[in-house]
Formats: sequence, structure tokens, C-alpha cells
Amino acid sequence: MTAETLREGTWLEAIGLLQQARAGDHLAAMRLLETSADPVGVVHGLLRMLVVFLRGEDADKLERFLDASLRAGAPPLNPLFAGQIPADTEGLADRLRGQARLTEPMRELLAAQLPILATATREGMPDVGPKGGVK
Repeated sequence: MTAETLREGTWLEAIGLLQQARAGDHLAAMRLLETSADPVGVVHGLLRMLVVFLRGEDADKLERFLDASLRAGAPPLNPLFAGQIPADTEGLADRLRGQARLTEPMRELLAAQLPILATATREGMPDVGPKGGVK
């Protein structure tokens, strides 16, 4: 996979993230971001689109929206997913910092099968091989 292919894939994920947000499905947007190979690049792409989009908006309208958002505070968690959202968000924060948390099913799978590590070099060349252990 080339660097250009990776860049295009990240851009398409950013567009998908915006589409999910536009549809009001923040959970699907979070899942997309959490499963991305480059969540930082996806957020960067989303912010670039947002900057371009907001250029054409009325400044007073944006100020009223921001003021209302500050007054309203953080939105409540959906009760159906109340236990899921913080864990997902925490996992994403770890991925953005370059860390990953393994769930119990993931650990069981890794104990039963030889893990395969698939990465790419900075030049986009695939690097795939067995991993002796996971720490």
C-alpha cells in the first residue's frame, strides 16, 4: 500500500465521519473513528472540511450557536449506551496517544491463536508477520 493510498483512505474516512455526524449517528461516527488505521489523520481531515464549510456561514449565526452550546453544556449520554460511550471514548483517546487496550475477548483470541502484526513503513510498504507475544 502506498502513502498516497493511505492518505486517500484517511480522507474517505473523514468524509464518512462527517456523513455520520450529518445523519445524527454519533455512535457510528465514533465506531468509524475507533477502527481507523489513522484516527488522528481522520480528525485532521474532518477539521479541514469543517473549516472550509464554516467559512461560508454567517458569523453572528456561528456566535449564537457557540454561545448556546456553552450554555447548554455537554449533551447527556444516551441511556441505551451509557456504559459503552465512556469506554469507547477512553479507548479512542488511548489510540490517539498510540496506546491500545485489549478487551477480554481479544485476550482470549490472542491466547488461542498466533497473533499476526500488520503495519506499514513510512513509505507505505506492508510489513506483516507473526508476533511472539502481546504485552
